[in-house]
Amino acid sequence: MHRQDEALALPTYNAPGHMKSLAHFKLGEQVGSDRLTDIYRATDTALGRTVTVRILRPDIAADTARRDAIIAAARWTLPLSHPNIATLFEVGEANGEHFFVFEHTPGETLRAAIAGNPLNLRRALDLGMQLADALAEAHSQQFVHGSLGPDSIVVTQKGRVKILGFGLPLVPVDRPIPSDASLSADEVECLAPERVLGAGGDARADIFSFGCVLFEMLTGRQPFSAATASDTMIAILGRTPPPPSQANARVPEALDRLLQRCLVKSVEGRADSAATIASELREVAAGLEAGERSDMPLPVPVRARRRRRTWLIVALIVLCLAGLAAVAAWQLLR
Repeated sequence: MHRQDEALALPTYNAPGHMKSLAHFKLGEQVGSDRLTDIYRATDTALGRTVTVRILRPDIAADTARRDAIIAAARWTLPLSHPNIATLFEVGEANGEHFFVFEHTPGETLRAAIAGNPLNLRRALDLGMQLADALAEAHSQQFVHGSLGPDSIVVTQKGRVKILGFGLPLVPVDRPIPSDASLSADEVECLAPERVLGAGGDARADIFSFGCVLFEMLTGRQPFSAATASDTMIAILGRTPPPPSQANARVPEALDRLLQRCLVKSVEGRADSAATIASELREVAAGLEAGERSDMPLPVPVRARRRRRTWLIVALIVLCLAGLAAVAAWQLLR
């Protein structure tokens, strides 16, 4: 099983031989990096717990305006708390470096869990409900993720979803998205059309991204995947993906309709409530369970079993009496 300590992580690197410290955090191994930060497993020496520390990359930190915007956005999300969202504990600066301390989230990325194949339908529904619940809570507090995708979601060994990166969107929301080679197809494949066009987007942008994630869980592939970032963005703006049931016959029609509403190109026509999506997923899961029960042999009611046993006893008594009568009649005829 492919395992990662943080989503969005690139190949693992070893930290220098000595333990580097930032404030009261001792950095361990570097577990990866992304477009904004270098990512380390670390120990919070004040509280004695393992955390994930993301250090702003030097090229990002050198851009004062962008650095300040990123730090302000991260601080804004500090109050956000939900079991399916990796908590941001602290935004700090030490030794001239700006860093963000997150909850440690061991597990595998959702992309690794999918591994190019459809998930079991019940598992896909369970993970989808967790994701929708987390987005509903975040959106209710006016928080938007901005870069939700299968690489920004971790699935723990206990099957719990953790969304990473709230407050640190991988793709900038404050400037047009470049169409050159500076971005990969994976980084843009779940962006809403308005985000592709350079707008920040609101909760409905997250819902579009959620639709892309759910589509991949149900089919094993992304609805707008292409070889390059620019081709992927063109597909997001112009292509209508087929219903997932075409690739996976187990997908019910209700999920096809739900995905269609999530992936509407126009913001106004798109589903706008993650809480409603979570409720609809629960209805689909309940219908699936009810359908499975209907395929099972129906149990015989207790009262019917008792009536059947009574008639069997009566029948046996009648047969015995008939036998005795026959024997008596034969004795008389002798």
